[in-house]
Amino acid sequence: NYNGLFNLTMEERYSESKADINDKYYKKLTTLNSLDMESLQSSQDAMHLAGNIYAQNCAACHGKDAKGQDVFPNLTDDDWLWGDKPEQIKHSISFGRNAVMPAWGGPLGEEGTTKMAEYIKSISSKTDDDEKHASSKQKYQMFCLGCHGLAKQGNVMLGAPNLADDIWLYGDDIESIKKTIASGRRGVMPAHKDRLSDLQIKLLTAWLKRN
Repeated sequence: NYNGLFNLTMEERYSESKADINDKYYKKLTTLNSLDMESLQSSQDAMHLAGNIYAQNCAACHGKDAKGQDVFPNLTDDDWLWGDKPEQIKHSISFGRNAVMPAWGGPLGEEGTTKMAEYIKSISSKTDDDEKHASSKQKYQMFCLGCHGLAKQGNVMLGAPNLADDIWLYGDDIESIKKTIASGRRGVMPAHKDRLSDLQIKLLTAWLKRN
């Protein structure tokens, strides 16, 4: 509870330092706002700054190398749940995302969930057998088609993942897939519009697109 000598606190020093950095440093870089994505990506200074922004605000979840960890997605591959266009990435950073995978364990039952998991796994591994998975294909039409699509390639408008590739956020073993189907998933990306400036978001978007 000690406020420090002359009522000086670490919180006040931090706020003052942050404001000083914003005033003296970022204001000098406002010319970057006029540059397009390619120009930013070709600027070593801009990308160095963007890398620092990532390290301070994103690395805790997505890893120092941006390749993801635990249930946080890899940001260096070509698999983007909500789209890989600059405006889509900027929206994800600014306003966050909320992904919902409904729980289908009740309607499918234990056996149905296991068969569906095996079917979904076969789609990814390109070992789909029409006869073996006939019943699961019918249930896919009922429960999964609306989000993941007829071609099983997902929907960026809903954040529904592509089931036909070999990229798995929650694990690709049968038990993990069964858990996803039975209990559903809740993925949350927090909004950063009140934490980062427009310039910082623009730089971070350019850095992510380059990586």
